[in-house]
Amino acid sequence: RRLGAYHEAGARCQETRSLMRALDAPPADDLPLVSAAQAQLAYGVWADRRRAHLHRLLQDQIAEANQRRDEAALAFGKAHVLGVLADRQGR
Repeated sequence: RRLGAYHEAGARCQETRSLMRALDAPPADDLPLVSAAQAQLAYGVWADRRRAHLHRLLQDQIAEANQRRDEAALAFGKAHVLGVLADRQGR
């Protein structure tokens, strides 16, 4: 269960990284030069704001993934110790 939560948190990080990469769109090539420049400028402003938002979101998601990783490691450690103790009891 803990490992599943870690994998889910990692998947959310990957999804956010994909959204950030998708913001790198090529400029329009089917518009007049001035219109293309205006569109690129407007898109650039919007994309910068969106990128900043996604960056903050990604930082939170990374922190959560790290916490979930630590929880999974602790759960595996506990399971290992319990397994060792159960083996000793069975002897």
